[in-house]
Amino acid sequence: MTCIKSSSSRSYHCADMLEAGSPDMLELGDIVEIREGVAISRGGKSEAGEIIAHADRLAGLLAAGSPYKSGIKEADDVIPRMWPTLLSASRLLVRKLLLGAPVIVHFHNDADGASGAYVLYKSIEDLRSGGALRGECDAIWLMNRGVTYDVTDANHDRDIASGFSAIDKPLLVIIDFGTSVGSNLGIRHIVDQFDVIWLDHHPVEEGFAGAQLPLYINPWKFGGDSNITAGFLSAVFSKTISRMDTREIENASFIGDYSSYADKRSGGTDLATLLDMITSDVRIATGRPSKNITPKEIDAIISDKQKYKELLAYAKTRMSDTIGMAMKSIKRYKAGDSAIYLSEFDRLRGDDTKYPLPGRFSSKLLEQIIASGSGHAILILHFGSFISIRVDGAIADSVGLLGIIAELKDRYAEEIESGGGHKNAANIKLAQGYDKAEIIKELISMLKSRLK
Repeated sequence: MTCIKSSSSRSYHCADMLEAGSPDMLELGDIVEIREGVAISRGGKSEAGEIIAHADRLAGLLAAGSPYKSGIKEADDVIPRMWPTLLSASRLLVRKLLLGAPVIVHFHNDADGASGAYVLYKSIEDLRSGGALRGECDAIWLMNRGVTYDVTDANHDRDIASGFSAIDKPLLVIIDFGTSVGSNLGIRHIVDQFDVIWLDHHPVEEGFAGAQLPLYINPWKFGGDSNITAGFLSAVFSKTISRMDTREIENASFIGDYSSYADKRSGGTDLATLLDMITSDVRIATGRPSKNITPKEIDAIISDKQKYKELLAYAKTRMSDTIGMAMKSIKRYKAGDSAIYLSEFDRLRGDDTKYPLPGRFSSKLLEQIIASGSGHAILILHFGSFISIRVDGAIADSVGLLGIIAELKDRYAEEIESGGGHKNAANIKLAQGYDKAEIIKELISMLKSRLK
């Protein structure tokens, strides 16, 4: 009986199963073996259901443990409430790895999304190094530059899955993006063909279809908020199958996504900068023209001390130079005791590099504005058909950024294609060809009203 095989020239190698001394593991090894990427039952003695049942039992043994304690009180209050769902997700992931089913992981291209993918990759490697898995059984890692899981993403994943036949569904894992109604159509395209694990921390939009998925895991559903970043959530998820030290990765995620849990005095600051840089410009990071980078490639860069040092120095210089140019040309609007700043990003970044990307640059620029002693501030950075807004954390609650964006979307339904984010950071995408000047003018007016 064939469990999984490549039906095209695309290769998905999962070498021989496992051998960790457990009678259950040996029993599964007696039933299933994988030769040259093809999983088969030995002697045809077992049906698909029996094979899956054995894999489920093994997954239950491998994915276990008590709730992770991070040492952050607010997070540790939420983690136990998420833990049963995280365990269910982990058992599903391990089952897919044991059976050799395709596992496709999408992650957002910033420090938070990349840290989430990286820590998941490392936990799978840790599981393998402990003897539970043998050989290379890697997932298919895809970096997403958009904030929605759209029909194009869904069709691409369906095309990948169609290259294999299996006794179990393929698995789709989404990290740090997609929690908006803009993802609904994409979800409808994959929900019957894939099992899904969705790890995110953005506020859940009303009507978002993904919230109904059994393994949609978001701290907002468990009494937490966006300060529990996607990278941190993925690190907690990894603790169900691994006991490796993830504290630096966790803090890099906090720092990269401006969580209130970030500790810039401990490890993670340089890693956050590096992850931002290499996910912004893969060509500079790897020397090859590509829009995708895998956690395995990220791990190789992190492990190469000289490469790490060179890329980090490049990132810091590029960011410093771009911020310097922005501070000389920025426009300022008085708003009560605060100020609104407006900058055009297209004039700041050269054509020779994609770093920094505008979203993360706007956060850095706002930091510099606040550090200059100008008081509380809001930054609007526009580029192409996008508008990026960053709000000083001290005034974020009174501003109500997400409410403003929701009102703009209602008022300009045809002009605004999508919009959303956090209370401190959000983006608006305009319909193609629409002049953003009117939207920016109205946005400034609404922000001024909130700040009076």
